[in-house]
Amino acid sequence: MSAAIAALASYGGSDSEPDSEPEAEADPRPAAVLASRDAVLHLRPPPAAPPALPVDSAPEVAVKEDVETGVHLDPAIKEVQYNPTYETMFAPEFGPENPFRTQQMAAPRNMLSGYAEPAHINDFMFEQQRRTFVTYGYALDPSIDNPEVATKYIGSVEEAEKNQGLTVFETGQKKIEKRKKFKENDASNIDGFLGPWAKYVDEKEVAKPSEEEQKELDEITAKRQKRGKVEDDKPGEEKTILHGNGIFLPVLIFLLTVFSCLLC
Repeated sequence: MSAAIAALASYGGSDSEPDSEPEAEADPRPAAVLASRDAVLHLRPPPAAPPALPVDSAPEVAVKEDVETGVHLDPAIKEVQYNPTYETMFAPEFGPENPFRTQQMAAPRNMLSGYAEPAHINDFMFEQQRRTFVTYGYALDPSIDNPEVATKYIGSVEEAEKNQGLTVFETGQKKIEKRKKFKENDASNIDGFLGPWAKYVDEKEVAKPSEEEQKELDEITAKRQKRGKVEDDKPGEEKTILHGNGIFLPVLIFLLTVFSCLLC
């Protein structure tokens, strides 16, 4: 108990000692020296400030898991503002994969059948090659953009060599042989004059089925006759039934007689 009281007394006495020391002890230096120092005090440089501690807004932090530092590109963007690496540019899309999609369906595409790159082709040149391919079966290879090798064709190459690569607008229309007619233009020949009404040489006037076709027609006709003969339509007989009695019977008979006479 006495030790605790002694400790408290020493704690309180230590706080009061600094205040009493300046009053009890006097500065032994003379007053003239202190006055000269105070006179040149304003010429001295200010005391250096204590060095400030550096402040780091993003200090290094130890993490337990790896942080993803890669850059993912949106496959829908049209422009890239920097030069990415090959791995970044052609990396697979981020996210879970559909296990039911085939390799063809998983490939990048902008239409139902695949990926079509935009290209500018002259409308006349496109229509010219399209019609040439439909008519003759060949056209210029559109994948070759070199004017020096512009004679490569797709489709029927033999036909292209035969026509020397001419298109439908360059070959011209084919001459169609006209059908020949019997010539008899002498108007003085009254019985034999034909003029513009002359018949063609290869014209057939009567269309007659061949022997095989005639046999098939006979078989079809026989089958139809076996199914049942068509009864002849007979004209129906007109009949009149009078349901009446009394005084109106003679009058009705008279009217019917007159009506039948008028019809005859």
